[in-house]
Amino acid sequence: APIFTDGPLVIFSLFAAAWIATNPSALLVITLAGAIFLAQMGYECFGLEPPNMDEDAPPPTGSFLRGVITNLLNPNVYVFWFLIGGPLMASAADEEILAPIAYAITFLVTIMLTKAAIAYGIHRASGNISTIVYRRLLAICGIVMIAFSLYYAMQAYGLLQETGML
Repeated sequence: APIFTDGPLVIFSLFAAAWIATNPSALLVITLAGAIFLAQMGYECFGLEPPNMDEDAPPPTGSFLRGVITNLLNPNVYVFWFLIGGPLMASAADEEILAPIAYAITFLVTIMLTKAAIAYGIHRASGNISTIVYRRLLAICGIVMIAFSLYYAMQAYGLLQETGML
């Protein structure tokens, strides 16, 4: 999912970095939406049943779309590309015209390979995880997502105060 969400953001961030830095309202909307989405996903972790490894289960549906939505509603992606990555690439372009392209490609490939390695490791271990351990791991994931949701909600509260909307 990062290539489909971060790719366009990389290009857009080159043009929008200055605007986002002076307009926290856009970040507020993304942060609130991300907090709500993370809270919902965290809550869902407590009700998921472990898959039956003995059956040939159909492949999961909607996981790609869910990944794209998660990435689009993650304010850290916008903060990074608009406030760090975009300005960094813009300043690097002054020295070498291909530097921003090399940076963006290297960054995105590294993110995708890291996520693929994590998914592969979890897939390899999936047959060796008991139902109890699986549920505990899901509960931990749910707690972490809810904690991030609360963190984003606190960031949104700070942005509300900063924008004078509160």
